[in-house]
Amino acid sequence: MSKIMRSTSLNLARNERAGEEMKALSLVCAAVLPLLLCVAAQAADLSGIPPSRSAPAVCQAWGHSSLAREQNFSIIKDEIQARYAEATKVSAQLATEASRSERITWAYASRTACGIALGMLSYREVDSDRLWNCECYHARMRATMVR
Repeated sequence: MSKIMRSTSLNLARNERAGEEMKALSLVCAAVLPLLLCVAAQAADLSGIPPSRSAPAVCQAWGHSSLAREQNFSIIKDEIQARYAEATKVSAQLATEASRSERITWAYASRTACGIALGMLSYREVDSDRLWNCECYHARMRATMVR
């Protein structure tokens, strides 16, 4: 009987030590995790150079589309298709996904706006607002590529 009691008391002592070790480990993790998150956030800044903000961060809600003034429908469609293709290509590039600039934002916006404009053009409808969005977002995407 005494062997069982000693064995039980040894197990309880081990469990208490394991519990204390787990508490200590939890405290260490709770203290270290925020530091690791800060380091990881800084590690995303691979170049160490903040992006320049030479152009405005948004396109105006309206503007005058240069393509809307074009009389030849096929030229309009070809231009929009080319911008859509470029935006699709740029948005899929690893360099775009890893970029610190807003390139991916403008690539997605350009791809979406030009896709909408292409949809309108497929019904032979020339919507100057949709063309303007495509032109502006595409220009913003291109501006982030030269930085």
